[in-house]
Amino acid sequence: MKKPKILILEDESLVALELQHKMISWGYECPLTFHAGEDAIKWAKENSPDIILADVSLKGKLDGVETAAIIKKQLDIPVIFLSAHLQGDIIKKVVAVQPQCYLIKPLDNYELMINLQIALSHPDSPKFL
Repeated sequence: MKKPKILILEDESLVALELQHKMISWGYECPLTFHAGEDAIKWAKENSPDIILADVSLKGKLDGVETAAIIKKQLDIPVIFLSAHLQGDIIKKVVAVQPQCYLIKPLDNYELMINLQIALSHPDSPKFL
């Protein structure tokens, strides 16, 4: 059976590595993490991830919201946003992308796991079970 492929967008290296290790230990494929949106967009086009875990902040020209929006528009991939930011302007940008959910950092492992399962079981998502 194919493992769901996760694309992680995270500007903090240690957080990205921790997320990657969690995804792998939970049975997901998570070959790379990205700190910059431009690289993530290129990789997504070539590798077709099944879901995006995106911090709203990234390094480079594009933030996490803009990057996730581009990938979602081009590939129709579900998005889960991860952030410590609760400002109204950020929330408005996030809502426009229509994510599966918005999780507040620090992340609760159980909440993250459940929301990944929900997002991957969405009627438009590929079936893995």
